[in-house]
Amino acid sequence: MAYKLQKISELANQTAQAVTRDADGWMRYLDTASRLYKYPFDEQLLIYAQRPDATACASMELWNGTMRRWIKPGSKGIAVIRKDKRGKPGLEYVYDYADTRPVRGAREPYLWQMRKEHHPAVLAALRKRYGPDTGGDIGDQIMELARHAVDEVYRDRLSDLAYDTRDSFLEELDDLNLEVRFRGLMTASVQYTLLTRCGLDPMDYLDAEDFAGISEFSTPTVLHHLGSAASAVSMEALMEIGTAIRQYDQTQVKNNQKISEKPLAKEPQTGYTITRGQFSAVKRESEERSIYPV
Repeated sequence: MAYKLQKISELANQTAQAVTRDADGWMRYLDTASRLYKYPFDEQLLIYAQRPDATACASMELWNGTMRRWIKPGSKGIAVIRKDKRGKPGLEYVYDYADTRPVRGAREPYLWQMRKEHHPAVLAALRKRYGPDTGGDIGDQIMELARHAVDEVYRDRLSDLAYDTRDSFLEELDDLNLEVRFRGLMTASVQYTLLTRCGLDPMDYLDAEDFAGISEFSTPTVLHHLGSAASAVSMEALMEIGTAIRQYDQTQVKNNQKISEKPLAKEPQTGYTITRGQFSAVKRESEERSIYPV
């Protein structure tokens, strides 16, 4: 077990070096992180290293029990490092949705998708939480609201980073330049993550130059500060977005349900309606957010 833990720790360090080599490497990591936003940075990094195409990960116990999905024979677990109650690190394994097959009573993970009809509800939720934006299309407004979210917390994270720059390319920077690097990369990383998860092309709003400073986060320690900060802010914002989308969809389902229960008018109505069975399925999927990790 100690040998396996050492190998996975080495993999984490190697991956940290790989994703900070250039902007493309960091953006590839963010593509994976945007789908697994409920996981902490260190686990996102290890999942990216082993299964960059993962879409929804959970433990075997959760898949087999709550979700009623069996792990396919021959599937390889994705190792992550977690600490026990005494703070001792050890290995645990998660499996991607693609590694599972449904059995009787199986559930599907709730993976929201943002559509155009969701935009007003999503923006209202983000403005309520992070303050007003300056307008523009949906992408511009997400960019601005992500900036607000970063500005709320980056100074506290920066003070932790300042103690750990030794042996990295950040070591020689003065306080002002360290703040500029950290704030800029954290903001761009959160913006990229939010835009990607919302189905927008982040490169319509950002460019590789926004991530040029990633190579200066050249040790696992300093990268941990950046990655953890960006991951925490992204998770909170995406939880707000997911909740807004879910509530909107549930309201639409209820409205359509009421319409379908009304007696037909003289001229039969046409359009899209939802049955009680479909409503129950949507409701069940929405309840899974509290138990499903992605």
